[in-house]
Amino acid sequence: MRAPSTTKGHHDHHPRLTRRSLLLGSAAVGLTAALAACAPGSGGGQALKFWNMPWGGTAFNPLDKKISEAFSPKKGLPRVTYQTVQWADFVTTFASAIAANTGPAVSSGSGTQAFQFATEDKIAPADDLLDSWKKNGLYDDFLPGLLGTMKTSQGYVAIPYNLDMRALWYSKPLLEKAGVEPPKDWQTYLDACEALKKIGAYGFGIASGKNGNGFQILVGLLINNGGGLFDEEQKPRCVTPENIQALEFVVEMIRKGYVDPGSAGYSTDNAQAQWKADRFAMGYEGRASHPTWAAGSPATS
Repeated sequence: MRAPSTTKGHHDHHPRLTRRSLLLGSAAVGLTAALAACAPGSGGGQALKFWNMPWGGTAFNPLDKKISEAFSPKKGLPRVTYQTVQWADFVTTFASAIAANTGPAVSSGSGTQAFQFATEDKIAPADDLLDSWKKNGLYDDFLPGLLGTMKTSQGYVAIPYNLDMRALWYSKPLLEKAGVEPPKDWQTYLDACEALKKIGAYGFGIASGKNGNGFQILVGLLINNGGGLFDEEQKPRCVTPENIQALEFVVEMIRKGYVDPGSAGYSTDNAQAQWKADRFAMGYEGRASHPTWAAGSPATS
């Protein structure tokens, strides 16, 4: 039986980047939405339950449900039922279902869910499925190294489903109005923020409330400064000089008024509204949704 996960494997080794060489093009967390396997005993009954998140617009889940329920299993196998799991309460929804042994047979997910549930013996490795894909060629369709992020000592706990990068975006008109160039390191980022503040725009747009992605941005800064949440042995290792330095960078921007005070409670929709209102001039987003935004280029220094 199957269930979910995402993100780059927490056991990855990340190259060290310093405060002097911020990678503007990829300084945020890369997320991998995935399929994973639930341990036998979960998702039992007369149907295979498929849970999926709202990965697209309003048309996504209805069409996804139609496709899923139209699946014709081989003789003797149960049918498929579909359920949409909203981002607002997905953590509680999954945790409660897994604990009660009523979780899905197959699911997408977010964060480090598959790794978490694997340690609780609630994920069955997907190794056999991947072996079959090696035989039919589907395995080769994945980007190099991507499948490896889902591998643990017990086997593959998830299958990559969606790759979502967080890159630095900026408003070209607002930077031009402020008279600054796109930043190439942390100091020029602070300089740009100061100039943007003078024209009433925030230089560090972030949404850290419910339904926001602020935690992804912060973890991305940790990783790209040579830190992160885990060490190479997969053990929690949060209090490091690299992590402290990255968070001090964010705290400095808050103290200097470069961050919207409402950001702590903003959802992603709130942040999008601030971008469109020309209140956010720079920030980390998954993709551009406004014609005047541009992506930062990798630093050369």
